[in-house]
Amino acid sequence: MPEKYTIYAVGGFGEPSKPSLPALWKNGKMTLLSESLGSASAVILSQESKDFYILGSAEEFPSSDHIWRNGVTTNIAEEEIVGGLNGIVTLNNNVLGYGNGSGGTSRPTLYYKTHNHNLAGQEGSVTSVAVVGRDIYAVGFIETEPTGGNAVCWIGQMESWEGTYYWKQKSIIALSLNNSLPIDVEVENGDVYVLGIDGEERGYWLNHKFYPINRNPENYYILEDICVVNGDVYIAGAVYDSAREQYYAVYWKNLEEIRIVDTEYKRNSRAYQIQVVSGDIMIGGLLFTSDDYQKSPRVLWKNNELVAPFDTTRSDFHA
Repeated sequence: MPEKYTIYAVGGFGEPSKPSLPALWKNGKMTLLSESLGSASAVILSQESKDFYILGSAEEFPSSDHIWRNGVTTNIAEEEIVGGLNGIVTLNNNVLGYGNGSGGTSRPTLYYKTHNHNLAGQEGSVTSVAVVGRDIYAVGFIETEPTGGNAVCWIGQMESWEGTYYWKQKSIIALSLNNSLPIDVEVENGDVYVLGIDGEERGYWLNHKFYPINRNPENYYILEDICVVNGDVYIAGAVYDSAREQYYAVYWKNLEEIRIVDTEYKRNSRAYQIQVVSGDIMIGGLLFTSDDYQKSPRVLWKNNELVAPFDTTRSDFHA
C-alpha cells in the first residue's frame, strides 16, 4: 500500500458465499462495525473535520440503511428508512443522504439533519450528489410516460428556519427527454459533469450537452464512477468483450478507453471507483477468481498496475 495515501475500504467480512459482518479496512487493517450480519457499501470523508462516515446495514438495527460515524452508528432521517438510501455525502460536517424516499413514497429525496426533503412530486430517485460550498447538485431521474425515466439535475441549498431545515431550489436542469439514467456527478469550476445513460448511449453530460463514449456495438459497456481533474474527465467501468466472452476493467480519459488489465489476462475484471490523487490514478475494482462473485478479491490499481488485493467483498474506497 502506498505510504503517502490513507486508503479506506468498506464491505462485508466472512467466509465466501456466506452471510458477512459489516467491516471497515484502513490501510488493510480491518475493524468490524457490528457483530451482527450485514454489510457496508460506501465510505466518505468530511473535509471539514476529517471524520469518516459509512453507509451500510446490520441486523441489530431496525432500518435497512444505517450510518456509522467514526465507527459509531447514527440515524439521519426522522423516520425509518427502508431501502431508501443510494448514498451519502457531507454538508457542513453533517451527513446528507440521498435516495428514493421512505415509507413507500419512491420519490427523489434528500435526508439532512433528521429531515426528509422530496425534490419532485413524481416517482423517481436521486442517484448521486455533489456538494460545492453551500450548493448541492443532486442528479437522478423522474418517472414519465411514455419514455420511462428522465435524467434531471437539481441545484439548491439547505436553509434553516427556527431549527427546521428545508430545501431551497435554485434551478433544475432537464438533462434528457430520452429514457435516461444519471449514475454519478462531479462539479469543477462551476461546470457540472454527470455520468450516465442517455437512450442507447453511454457517456457524460457536461452542463446540458451529452458526450458519448465510443462503443463497439457488439460489446456491452458498464459505467460506474466519474472524476474530473483540471478539465480532464476520468470514468471507471467495464467492457464485456463478446468475442472473448469476458469482462475487462477499463477507464476512460477524455472518452479514450484504456484497459486496466492486459487482454491476455484470463480473468474477468471490473472497475468500480476512480480518483486522481497527486497525479496518481487510483482505481478500486474486482478480479474474478471463479464464477462465484463472493470468492473474488477486490483490488486496487495505481496507474494501471495492480497494488494488492483490497479486501474480500465489494468495497467503496476513499484515498
